[in-house]
Amino acid sequence: MNDVEPHINTADQRLIGRLKETGRCSWLLATLILLLLTYPFVDVSEEASLFVALLNSALLIVAAFASGQGRRKLTIAFAFAFPALALNGLWLVTSDLGVGIALMGTMILFYCFTIGHLMTYVLRPGTVTGNKLHGAISAYMMVGLLWAFIYLLLEVLLPGSFLNLASDPPSTDVSWRQFVFFSFTTLTSTGYGNIVPVEGFAQSAAILEQLSGVFFVAVFIARLAGLYQPGAGSRASHS
Repeated sequence: MNDVEPHINTADQRLIGRLKETGRCSWLLATLILLLLTYPFVDVSEEASLFVALLNSALLIVAAFASGQGRRKLTIAFAFAFPALALNGLWLVTSDLGVGIALMGTMILFYCFTIGHLMTYVLRPGTVTGNKLHGAISAYMMVGLLWAFIYLLLEVLLPGSFLNLASDPPSTDVSWRQFVFFSFTTLTSTGYGNIVPVEGFAQSAAILEQLSGVFFVAVFIARLAGLYQPGAGSRASHS
């Protein structure tokens, strides 16, 4: 037991040291944290909503750079990002339903692409670097945002799919801001119960998000186990 504890303490120190390292994924993580800190201001005023929309647009650009592990992949990332930026601006001006559906569909595709390539990078054989840790955390946060857009699209296509119990009386009026909160409580299996999926497709989506959250954490922990392998510190390298 005494031989194991020093090894674990050394691994913990390595983990703290890796988290301090920075890279392209570090900028993505910082942008995501800022977005989640400012998203409550959506619907407070037009200026606040515009700022959050611009921050979300900045997230697309940063995510494109973070996920582009090569010229070809970066080109594909921007092929998703720029239409989403254009549709986002058009949606702010027109609030047209067709534009909104196109925006949500594009955002869903972009998030799927970015999360997939971030996880490909994180799970690549080799040392667990700080940039990979930041990439994994960013991917997890983006999963929560991805499902928020999926829920919003479901609500637009199938009105009444969700019931807002926080309103008095309960209603089916659920905003994107509320879907973000619902998505993260579902992803982490917190489940406060203020928003409830009442239709079949909405319930299926909630189940899939819960499974994806559990699976993600399991994969992430397995990847972190590389930090606790003997000799991991001597094989450290930056990427």
